[in-house]
Amino acid sequence: MRSPGIDRGKVGLGSKVPALKVVDLYQDRPDLFSALMTRFWAKVEERGPNECWPWTGSRLPKGYGRARVELGPEGRETVIYSHRLAYLFCCGDIPEGLYVLHSCDNPPCCNARHLFLGTATDNAQDRESKGRGGGAHLRGEGNRRAKLTWESVREMREAYAAGDVTQAALATRYGVSSGTAFKVLAGHTWRAPSTHSEE
Repeated sequence: MRSPGIDRGKVGLGSKVPALKVVDLYQDRPDLFSALMTRFWAKVEERGPNECWPWTGSRLPKGYGRARVELGPEGRETVIYSHRLAYLFCCGDIPEGLYVLHSCDNPPCCNARHLFLGTATDNAQDRESKGRGGGAHLRGEGNRRAKLTWESVREMREAYAAGDVTQAALATRYGVSSGTAFKVLAGHTWRAPSTHSEE
């Protein structure tokens, strides 16, 4: 069993991510556990100790490796991310609610030196800090997914204040949901920073 001296990273509570324990993987049957580890590591391209070790088996469209294993005493077959198994084999159990995150940002990597535990919030913050969040954290026109502009927000607010149109009609006209229109008109979103005047 590999033990590359991993710092277990951040630990906290999350939701909807099941625990993964070594005992679930035939720990009571050393012969089966050993065979599983042999099959697993045969699909990992081991490189230098600090390089990424890519999973060479089946991958999901975003690059994450997946491995088919049998869990629990009843031996139900399930698919688990390969990096979660790598962490489990090298570092130990993964508590419920925690994700296994990549410091290298390489989804198929199974080098446990590149893996750490974190919550969903940790995962989102890590993604945003590395510029992979699609700009969802940016406000207004700075968000590349924004359907509105400062000009269209001003027009919406003026038309609504004048009583010329309903929120639903504005949502349709500007191609946003009625919930988005409500938030814009109520000032919950698109609050003008000091560089934009709404007057």
